[in-house]
Amino acid sequence: MVTWKMINLGQVSRNQFWGEPDDVVRRPGICNGVVLFDTEQVVLVDPPYSNEEMLRCLDAHAGLKPKDIDVVYITHAHSDHFDGIHYFHAARWCTGMEERDILGEMLDARKLDGNKLEGLREKLTPNIQVVPLPGHTMGSTGLLFDGPEGKVLVAGDSVMTREFFEHQKGYFKSESQAASTKTIQWISKHTDIVVPGHDNYFFVNAYKFN
Repeated sequence: MVTWKMINLGQVSRNQFWGEPDDVVRRPGICNGVVLFDTEQVVLVDPPYSNEEMLRCLDAHAGLKPKDIDVVYITHAHSDHFDGIHYFHAARWCTGMEERDILGEMLDARKLDGNKLEGLREKLTPNIQVVPLPGHTMGSTGLLFDGPEGKVLVAGDSVMTREFFEHQKGYFKSESQAASTKTIQWISKHTDIVVPGHDNYFFVNAYKFN
C-alpha cells in the first residue's frame, strides 16, 4: 500500500467557474507537489517551486530533504510542473513516454540533463501505476495507486480543480477538450480520491457521471 502527502496547495492563474475570464491572469499558477511512499521508495510528483520554497515545503509537510527523494515524476511537459527539479539531481527523473522527448528538450533548455529523463508506460514502482490521461496535453499521465483511503490518482492538470472535474472540462489551454472530458469520465469510474493539478484533493463519489 502506498501512502501520500501533499506538500503545498496549488492555485490556478484564472478560473472560469469563479467568473474570471480566460484571457486575464489573476495570480501566479502554482501546481501541487505530492510525495508518495512505496515500500522503500520516495517519489516526488511535480516539484512546484524553483526557489527555496521547494525545500521549505518538502521539510515542513513531509520532513524530507532533497537527498531523501528517490524518484521525481513529472505528469506533463509544462514548466510549472517541474520548476523545482534542479534540487533533485541524485533522484531518478521520470515522465510518461509520450512527453519524454519534449520534456527532455525543455530540461536541456534550462541547462539540465534531458537525457537523464526516463519515459514510462506502465509501472513507476511496484505499487504505483502510470496511467494515460490525455487532454490537457495529449501525453499527460497520472499516478494511480491503492492508498489507505482507497484508489488514489495524482492527476496533474488532467484535472485542474474540483470545479473543472465537476463540469467535466479541461482548462482553457488544454490541447483537446473532448479528450479532457473522456479522461475525467474515466477517472470518475476508476478512482476514489483525486489529487488535481492546482487544488486540494477531493473524493470522487459525489461526481459519478453517466
